Amino acid sequence: MVDVLGGRRLVTCDGAWVEAEAALQNKVVGLYFAAGRCAPSRDFTPLLCDFYAELVDEARPPAPFEVVFVSVDGSAQEMLAFMRELHGAWLALPFHDPYRHELRTRYRVTATPRLLILQPSGEVITDKGRRQIRERGPACFRNWAEAADIFQNFSGQSISNLLSENNGTGCCFYGCLRPLVLQQQNVLTAEKQAESPVIRR
Repeated sequence: MVDVLGGRRLVTCDGAWVEAEAALQNKVVGLYFAAGRCAPSRDFTPLLCDFYAELVDEARPPAPFEVVFVSVDGSAQEMLAFMRELHGAWLALPFHDPYRHELRTRYRVTATPRLLILQPSGEVITDKGRRQIRERGPACFRNWAEAADIFQNFSGQSISNLLSENNGTGCCFYGCLRPLVLQQQNVLTAEKQAESPVIRR
């Protein structure tokens, strides 16, 4: 996310500050443009909250996914009230950061709510995140993760951890992404074998 949010600070739902680059590394990111005064935003936000909770809060290991709220509220007070009332435990761009307006222009956001799904590089996977969540629920995350190729920077050990820490029962992340994890593990194994010297006897 260096091209989009690199060098910026984000705020958590608890008011803590985090560096965007560290918080979003190797994750699929949902840029969520919404406003508390907007009825469709208030209608969709609880659904996004459930989606996020199932993928991140409740799954073990959690899915490599993060939401960054980009407020279209009229004031910092409205933004804070909206977050406290309906939002999940995700991140937000501070209201006083003028970059909010640049992002709206960059991604041509003319109506809310709008959920853009981005690769770690900042490239758009889909601008129809809201519709896909409504129609498919957490199952749509597998397509996003595959498009983002989020496992390309994982080590063999971290992938082994993903496979061993959860058997898949009741875990949406594991159920959706296990085939991708296995595929990447096979790629790493093949690469390691190709690099190993052949010992002739």
